[in-house]
Amino acid sequence: MNTISTSAGPILSALMQQLKKQKYRPEFLESVVPSWWTADVESDSGAVAHLKLILARTLGLDTKALLKANKVLPVTPSGMQFKRSVDLQKSAPPSPNLAYYSRLVKAVASCMEPSLTLPTDPHKMHEEILSESDEGFVSLNGIVNYCWQRNIAVIHVDNVPVGKKGFDALVYPYDGRYVIILARKIGYEAAARASFIIAHELGHIAMGHVEQNCALIDDPANRSDRKKEYEPAADAFASAVLSGGRYSKKWRGRALRPDLLAQRAEEYGSEFGIDPGHLLLRYAWEDDANGSPQKALFLLSETLDCDVHAYVNDIARKHIQTDPISKDARALLDRSLKAA
Repeated sequence: MNTISTSAGPILSALMQQLKKQKYRPEFLESVVPSWWTADVESDSGAVAHLKLILARTLGLDTKALLKANKVLPVTPSGMQFKRSVDLQKSAPPSPNLAYYSRLVKAVASCMEPSLTLPTDPHKMHEEILSESDEGFVSLNGIVNYCWQRNIAVIHVDNVPVGKKGFDALVYPYDGRYVIILARKIGYEAAARASFIIAHELGHIAMGHVEQNCALIDDPANRSDRKKEYEPAADAFASAVLSGGRYSKKWRGRALRPDLLAQRAEEYGSEFGIDPGHLLLRYAWEDDANGSPQKALFLLSETLDCDVHAYVNDIARKHIQTDPISKDARALLDRSLKAA
């Protein structure tokens, strides 16, 4: 594909300038312009309209404003809303990233059957996940596949239109289909962090915190607000799903060195059926002791062989059925599931 700078033409150049003024990342914009576009194509009104439709559908822009007035306006599609879990305030108009996420959710939801009901008891969910897995604890693989078996999509998106603010995830129930989007970059050694985030979102779903067609955004940047509203309940639910209620701070004994912490985590995890990574991360969260437990994650005998983004999306590709959706929607999904 030619770069925008060499193939734009005046119409596309003007649209790109509007987008860049709204802080859209140039490298992201490069990825959404179709390969068939050249400056010569601008003489074809049909091709111009098609390009605008692609931009609108991909970026979550107001189609009418773009087609008729060449105006870039991020919008949430009809019947979809956003609210942040920290204050439950609806976000309107949405940011470019939220507008993009809404289009992505619609594309994913259109490839799925309606989601199944989840148990409201986290210990029951813990047992269900274990019963469907060959592992002795709730792993990232186990919880992601558990979601997909219940028609709850889980994808990881780290390539977004504008610079990210760092929220962990969002859960979006659209048309009876739940879509969980992980938004934070997570390394291979910290797969248990992704497991906790997903279990947290499952808690929101199971406890009825999420309204249909309205996304709930979990933003840990607002630490002072984490004690409000639904967050403590979702955190407790996630901890119970991952540990089955068998967690004890005594697991680490007197171990302080990373190598000894890793050894203790694997011994206790094997005995009580808890992911060793979860034990280490929970120690870091509860005691604000990031140094040793974070280093110990790299010393565990079993870790992923790739980053969480690739791991989660490899599973997603096996479950997403793209036959029912348009070519543009398939391109949106393909682009979104790739790493930034």
